[in-house]
This record gives sequence, C-alpha cells and structure tokens, in this order.
Amino acid sequence: MIFKGIELNRIYNEHENGFRRTGHIQEGYEYYNRKGVGYALPKGCRVHGDVFSLIVKYCDDEISFITVGYNRTGEVSASRAGDIPYPSPAAQRAGYTLVNTGRMRHAVFILDKPDFIKSNDADIIIHGVRNILSVQLTKGICEEAIELARSERPSPEECQPLIHLNRPLQLVSTAGVDAHLSRDMETSLRNSLEYMSELCPLIKVLGFNAVEGYVKWNFIEYEKGVFDFSYYDKLMEHAANYGLKWFPLLIGGSGYALPEWYRESEGFTSFVCLEHGEANDIPTIFNANQSGPVSNFLYEFGKHYNGIENLQGVRLGPSGNYGESQYPATGNWGYKGRWQHMHIGWWAGDEYAPLRFRKFLMKRYRNDISKLNEAWKEANTSFNEIDAFLPSSAFVPRKRKDFTDWYVHEMDNWCERWAVWTREYLKSCDIYQSSGGWGFVESGTDFTEQTRSMLNTGGGIRATNEDESYVLNFCITRMLSSAARFYGIDFGTEPASFTSARGLLGRLYNIITNKEAFT
Repeated sequence: MIFKGIELNRIYNEHENGFRRTGHIQEGYEYYNRKGVGYALPKGCRVHGDVFSLIVKYCDDEISFITVGYNRTGEVSASRAGDIPYPSPAAQRAGYTLVNTGRMRHAVFILDKPDFIKSNDADIIIHGVRNILSVQLTKGICEEAIELARSERPSPEECQPLIHLNRPLQLVSTAGVDAHLSRDMETSLRNSLEYMSELCPLIKVLGFNAVEGYVKWNFIEYEKGVFDFSYYDKLMEHAANYGLKWFPLLIGGSGYALPEWYRESEGFTSFVCLEHGEANDIPTIFNANQSGPVSNFLYEFGKHYNGIENLQGVRLGPSGNYGESQYPATGNWGYKGRWQHMHIGWWAGDEYAPLRFRKFLMKRYRNDISKLNEAWKEANTSFNEIDAFLPSSAFVPRKRKDFTDWYVHEMDNWCERWAVWTREYLKSCDIYQSSGGWGFVESGTDFTEQTRSMLNTGGGIRATNEDESYVLNFCITRMLSSAARFYGIDFGTEPASFTSARGLLGRLYNIITNKEAFT
C-alpha cells in the first residue's frame, strides 16, 4: 500500500555485511550490539516539517522487536568519518513486534524533528527485522498506516510458545502498562491496552506466562472510601486473551501513586532527610496515620481479587520511589509528576521519627537512661532529650549502631506489616516482598530479616537489584537467595532491563544457576 510518502533507499545491511557503524562499538564487542539496516532519503530529496511517520513493510518471519534510530535536530552529530552517534529512538506506534507468523505486515514509527543531512550515509537505522520490503516516510502522523498495522497484529491463536519447561517457573514480563506518567485514567487505559496489544503476542511466544504492571493506589481509590478496580480488571482480561496471567506490583508508598485526598490531608507527613532538612513526596513510615489508609487499600485489593484464576501473584511496593522495601534512594517521580528531593541518605528528619527512635531505645535499654548514657558516653537526663542524628556525627560506635539498628528495624517492620495486610484477604495467590539495593544501611534493607518475615504470610522474596557486572550481580543476589534457601521460602529475581546482550545473558545465567541451588 502506498501512503503518499517518499520511498527511502537502503544504504547498508549489517546483517549481511557486518557493522557499518564503528564509532560507538568497542572492538571485539560487536556480538553484543544489535545489527541494523540503514536507509536514507533519495539523493537530492529534501523534506520540511517537525513530525513524520516512518512506515516499514516487512515479512514477519522471525521473533523480534523493531526499533528505529534517527538523527534528531539539535543533537550532537558525528565528528569523524565513519563514526555514527547514538541515534534518537523513534516513537513506536504499531506493528513493531514480530512472532514469526509468516505474513507480510507493517510497522509505524513517529520521528520528531528529524535531521536528514547525510548524503553518503543513513538517515535512519532499523533494528530487529531483516526481511524489509519497503520503507516510506510521510509528513505528519499517518493514521491510515497505524490502523493498518494494528489490523495486522498477530491473533492469540498465532502466538504459541517457543519453549515448554519441564519444571515450570513463574516467568513474568512487563507489558508496557502505565506506571506513573499519566493521571488521565481513560488515556492511560487506552495507552496501556495499546502497548499490551503489541507486547503480549511477543511475550507469549517467548515462553512467559504472566505480565507485570503497576497497580497504583490513586487509580483505585481516587475518592476516599470509593474503590474502583475496573481499570486493572480490563488489563488483566486483555492479558488473559493471550493465555497470560497477571502479576502486579502494588504501589501505595510512592509519591506518584498517592490519591489526592490522602496527599492533601492533614494526616499526611512525608519523609525528611537529615542531611538537608528537605522533604519529598513519599509518606514517612514513622507516622502511624499512614497505616489505616494504606491497609484499607490492600484489604480492598485482596477482597476484590481473591480467588481470581488469572491473578498469578502480587509484588509489594511498600515504600521508596521504585516501590521497594527500602527508604528513598533514587528515581525522581514525585506527586503529580513534580520534582522532589531525592538521594541515598538518612530519611529520619520528620517529627515522628524521634518518637519512634526513643521508643526503640527505651526497649533496648530497659527504660534505664543511665545504661544508655554508659553505652553512649553521654549525660542525658531522659530519653526525651534524644533526637534523630546523622550516624557520621556520632563518635561512639555503639551510638551509631543503635541508630542504624533502629533505622533498619523500622523498614523491616513496615514491610512485614504490608505483607500481613495484603494476605489478610488475598489467600489465593503468591505474595512477594520487593527487596532492592545491595544491602547498604541507608536503604534500610536487611535481606535476611525481610526474607524471614515472609514466613508469617507464606510469601516469597523478590530481588530487584541486579547489575550488568556478573561478579557484582552474583554477590548481591546471593545475599537474598541464601536467606530464602535457609528459611525455605520462594525466591524470585529480575533479569530484565536490557542494556546489553552480554549483561542480559549474565543475569539469565545467574538466575538459572541460582535456581539450581534450590532443587
């Protein structure tokens, strides 16, 4: 089909002739980079405009994921002959996943302010598809081509798994479900279903059996006491069309997931860092006012989804900004998308933290201030004089240890309560605690204790802390897997977040050998 566009010329094909782009590929590492096919405008052709549609006609005869890179106006270009800069990724609209249907299909990508200036090299590079039949460029957003690409998507019947495991695992993949960017529920649902329509066929063919997505508190209880699960019901139903179950991450302790009625209430208190005295949008775990609202959210979720066959399990997101079992560390997604104060540090500067700290010390020293003074080499007259402090400011090791013990204990306790609240009504599926970081004390993550605490709910532990370095990856995941093996609970990990084929293979090898230790 012709879409009144310009037919682009193929300049090179790295699948046939090896890498053409040498500037950013380290010698000897070609295997770990995707090969592409370069295209350019016809010689002497010039185009004007800000937005263009790239329409790729191809034969769907492999299992793959198409991406398009192009030079965007205003970005740094190559400075030496043969060097091609990292291209900008084109926005994917439809038809960009291949599942070996054998059919001719179309894919559409949107280019924003492209810079077509190369006369002897490629203007765009297409990765993930070898059998390209034609490439067209049209001005604006070509809705006709997008609808055609949508109509050609694989049916569920065409998506049969390539592999079948003798010992089945829970193999979960993200499916492009909205996390935190859109607050318009109708738009978010439409976008999420669109992504799932592209990704679920590929996920199914690759052998996954479930999809993961964020379940945000503010998308369920956007009015206090009014719970609406229809948004997530539709996502679960859409995955089920492809024989995939749902494995959501419950986010109720991160700034971007807070309902407005709760965030703007008098009972809300955020974390405050001790270093700078600045707050962010993440609710402090030291304020007891958070317990009632968030536990109600988890109760209602459990009541609604208990016994649902298409729910494979849930992950817990009790705090932090990634929905993990830790204090704020990185990731700057604030309330309603705004900037927030965020760094690895000590988040005990709010008014409630000292009260919790004093209670901990009173129990540890049996309500005897003289015993604390002896240990700290101080002369406090009562526990009420003691405030939270930066551990680096304490010259007595015992004082530093008391603070860090308390700090970690509070996060462990909060995460265990989350598990208990979730299991109260959700009896029919697995529950995993999301344990991230690499065990540094500022995160409040005690891998052993957080693993042990899941015994009370019959839950498991999920590592969200993998790394591109196999050596580092081995170390940080074995801390969790060893604890899981010792306590006899389920263990999961996260070998995702593609950055290089080498790193991804290292992660897969790590989890396979890790899993063998359990059998």
